[in-house]
Amino acid sequence: MLTIDTTTGRFTQGFAVALTGSDIVFQFQDENAVRHNPEGTLDFVDFANLVRHIPNRSFTSLDIGMDDWPMPESDVEYSAAPSDLLLDFAAISGPLFGHTCAVQENNTVAEPIESWLAAAKVLNFAVRADSLTGKPERVIENSLDGDVVYKVSVGASSELFGHGQIVAAIKNFGTVLPKPYSSMLKLNDEQRSKLARCVPYGDAIVHGEWDCNESYTAYAFIELPDNSGTKPASRVLTGEDFRRTDTMATDEEMNYEQMLAETLVQQLVSVHLVRTYVGWGVFYNDKLDRDMGTLGVQFNNYLERLWYTFGLHHAGGKLGICRHCGKLFSADKERKSTKIYCSKACQEAEKDERAKARRKRKRRLEAEAAKRSTAS
Repeated sequence: MLTIDTTTGRFTQGFAVALTGSDIVFQFQDENAVRHNPEGTLDFVDFANLVRHIPNRSFTSLDIGMDDWPMPESDVEYSAAPSDLLLDFAAISGPLFGHTCAVQENNTVAEPIESWLAAAKVLNFAVRADSLTGKPERVIENSLDGDVVYKVSVGASSELFGHGQIVAAIKNFGTVLPKPYSSMLKLNDEQRSKLARCVPYGDAIVHGEWDCNESYTAYAFIELPDNSGTKPASRVLTGEDFRRTDTMATDEEMNYEQMLAETLVQQLVSVHLVRTYVGWGVFYNDKLDRDMGTLGVQFNNYLERLWYTFGLHHAGGKLGICRHCGKLFSADKERKSTKIYCSKACQEAEKDERAKARRKRKRRLEAEAAKRSTAS
């Protein structure tokens, strides 16, 4: 019988894995798997890197009705990692979705590759959003442009302040997502109510919302009091236009874009962890060489565990996007806070490209100077 170690979200049995058609197929064996404690690992970065974001979408700022909500398109482009990298990760992680795709009779689990990639895209977005709140040296300010739509309303009706200004960020993941991943994101009213919380931030109140009825959409809101009597107006803004009117970020305070990104990340972590629970599990003690009972967060599957680990790293300022290749990375092991490349190879490649650009510019200027000299 296939059993899950709820302290890690992984199956306890060993397995072989292969890509078969459109599925990742795990064939489990009778013997127990080699113990692998994901505590403190960066598996979530490796999983998010199974896709690569392609920044190619844009839209135009425009006026909008106070009660209307822009729905950003979900066709953000990603490129998938080579199948051998997907297989390498699966060989370490095991199934993502627990018993959902298990066939107990023959000890197999067949999970759709499209569900793996859909889950990787959402985590990829969350890590990129997290990097926006990190060390200034690593922040790429336009990293969410085309992904997130902003709405600013003045003279708005506010449940918190009566009359206020509302600044919102909207991230849509689509109306249709593949199963079984979509089942994790479908929450009932009780589960969604657990995500609803308001956080005071100076004069503002920050809160988020998750919509899984007509689409899979995360919202983040900043509400501020407004007693100016301003005529109600609302406008949808691109990331570039939003930053022109944003507050200034300091070492002590985030700007509005960072606060909204932070709230989107918290919403997504909470959505993926809403079915976890605190209870007793079995943990292998290396020093005593035996299993022991342990009290802690228990997971129904390994994808929950990945999001939990990401949540522990969130807001640590150590996650970034490589300036050269766009790959996500962690600077956990770096003493300095200046790492902006995922590897030495990318750092050198970027250096070479800058040198080539300088040489090309120099040759162009020399050619223009020679042309002017000949003309005179």
